[in-house]
Amino acid sequence: MSGHELLTFLVSGYSVGFALVNLHLATKKLQTAPQSPVEGDENLTFSVYDANSSTVFAIHEVDQHPETNGSDGALSAWQWKPEESSLTRQQIVSSQGQGPAHVAQNPTNGQLWVSNYGAGTLAVYSTRQGQIKDLLLHVKVPQGSQVNSDRQMAAHIHGAFFFREFAYVVDLGSDAIYTYRMTGPDAVQEVDRVGYSSQPGSGPRHLAIDEAHERAYLLNELKNTVEVLSINTTSGGLSRLAIVNYQIPNATQGVQQYGAGIHVHPNGKFLYLSNRGDGAIVVYSIQPAAKNYLKLEQTFKTQGTWPRSFTITQDGHFMLVPDQFLDVIELLSVDPASGQLSLLDSMPTIKAPAIVTQLN
Repeated sequence: MSGHELLTFLVSGYSVGFALVNLHLATKKLQTAPQSPVEGDENLTFSVYDANSSTVFAIHEVDQHPETNGSDGALSAWQWKPEESSLTRQQIVSSQGQGPAHVAQNPTNGQLWVSNYGAGTLAVYSTRQGQIKDLLLHVKVPQGSQVNSDRQMAAHIHGAFFFREFAYVVDLGSDAIYTYRMTGPDAVQEVDRVGYSSQPGSGPRHLAIDEAHERAYLLNELKNTVEVLSINTTSGGLSRLAIVNYQIPNATQGVQQYGAGIHVHPNGKFLYLSNRGDGAIVVYSIQPAAKNYLKLEQTFKTQGTWPRSFTITQDGHFMLVPDQFLDVIELLSVDPASGQLSLLDSMPTIKAPAIVTQLN
């Protein structure tokens, strides 16, 4: 079967190894791919795919990985061979901190930005042809905002996100975004240690970049809000335009809600976020300032309660959603005109899935 007839995805999470899943475009059904599951370490909770080198980069969300002198989490590189449906580990290095939660690769210079949630540290590595090379930056944030006594007594860096030459590092523990400028494949400069401060106790988790409107959408985990931010394209500065509450009003009584993933549709017209607790994907249309920036279009109830880091296919027609507690992957149809979601298929997968990554 040709690559034009199916799409392949990598699934991993709070278990051991990876699962490979195929989406058959003709039938719109999911199926376990050949050579799945793939052996690997535990807690491969976030990954990115570099199509130029056919390499998957994954973080190992542990405090003490045995191959990093037992003091840090880890970052690994895996070679993907689509003709064999095989994934082989090539390299592993320290994540430069405990409990890494996120890795992002800049599409222009190949840099890998690793967010160590547990340690409150950021590490930036250069890459060459799928190989992890030099450590370019290692930063530790000294303390959290201490507004939320359960989650913010220390810094907890949760992810890095890119707009042109700027990198925005989101810290849940400090209610802050740190701004950096990438000046070359092997160079990073700090622009502003605190480039943006969210409302105290908000707990910023992830950021979605809207290139077309020069905006960013900040998902706050602890206060159930999305902050609409304007991006200064010269300085990289962020300024608040609006705050939207994404909490589901008719959720199961007493159930707390926590945002997880947030993405802009490839056509730039819609914003999606996953909401854990009652289990939903919240859909907004992206609007001009005169219409308050975001308009709620749909609250799609998932089969489970804990949807994590979903992915929208590059063609914009499908969404794959892992549910950490139900151990399933849901396949949703995405209407590029209306943004509306509908269920096409679901299948069981590895235990506690947290991330789905498209491989072709």
